[in-house]
Amino acid sequence: DASKYATAIAYAADLVRESGVRIDSLNVGGGFPVAYADDVEGVCSVEDCVAEIKAALSFEGWADMPLLSEPGRILVARGGSLVARVELRKDDTLYINDGIYGGLFDACSWLGLKYPVKGITCDREFDGILQDYRMAGPTCDSLDMMEGPFTLPHDIGMGDWVVFENTGAYSVAMRSNFNGFGHADTVCVYNGRKSLT
Repeated sequence: DASKYATAIAYAADLVRESGVRIDSLNVGGGFPVAYADDVEGVCSVEDCVAEIKAALSFEGWADMPLLSEPGRILVARGGSLVARVELRKDDTLYINDGIYGGLFDACSWLGLKYPVKGITCDREFDGILQDYRMAGPTCDSLDMMEGPFTLPHDIGMGDWVVFENTGAYSVAMRSNFNGFGHADTVCVYNGRKSLT
């Protein structure tokens, strides 16, 4: 909701006026959104956010105020994908070899980010029928759950792969070695050529 930037700037302006302290710059934060699986239509654009910021700064008499910003997610989210292997399937739960202690922290049940996903199989064709799944990570920790729902082929199973898209923000940075499940190969693709690191 781009209007949240205007609300935050109004709060900051009230605090500055009340304190009597002069400021020489304002950090407008980050959080510039990226569309994930369920919110493609509902996500405001970065242009909408900037328009709200400019209007609020003008309203507060800060049109010439130097700004700082932390636009990380909007810059890097689309720059990464995470690929996990399906180790087991039980009904509508896929047990995968990565999870919230690995590269999928943002998908944990209490944050609920729903990455766009697709299935990959190496030995057959999927039949095209889709189904919603939840996923469990490999750590045997009850928190290592991603409720989704993640929509994938209904015939996905053990040995198939799940590609989580838009994981460029925080996925690698949040990875831990909890219960010994921290290792992940990184493949960098440059103009169609790849290198394994």
